[in-house]
Amino acid sequence: MPQHIIHRGHNRQYIFKATADFEMYLSKLEYWSEEYAVQLHAWVLMNNHIHLLVTPSSDEGISEMMKRIAGSYGRYFNKRYGLTGTIWEGRFRNIPVMSSTHVEQIKAYIEQNPVRAGICGMSSEYRWSSAFSGRR
Repeated sequence: MPQHIIHRGHNRQYIFKATADFEMYLSKLEYWSEEYAVQLHAWVLMNNHIHLLVTPSSDEGISEMMKRIAGSYGRYFNKRYGLTGTIWEGRFRNIPVMSSTHVEQIKAYIEQNPVRAGICGMSSEYRWSSAFSGRR
């Protein structure tokens, strides 16, 4: 069953401060989603939170994937910025997506996040989203 994942920075702090941070998270997302056979349908990385639309192939796939991403990215972020402690506001939230119509609505919601935040005029302009049109 598809799941909408939301993970926020602790106290809504930035979890992405530089291009390298976004790139590092995406590389971890790509690696761990393949490792745990979690299909990625849509995603957006905002400065202080992320949204994913995924379908796992096993019951523990999402939990394992998110645990690995959160831990490894947190260590990277803390080392890069000379910080300690958690960067995440607890465990990620996951919301089951019950119908194919709802899947399309959630995908649009995720990809429109930077537009609603006033960062860009069209979702295809935001580099850190599955909607970005400049991706190879």
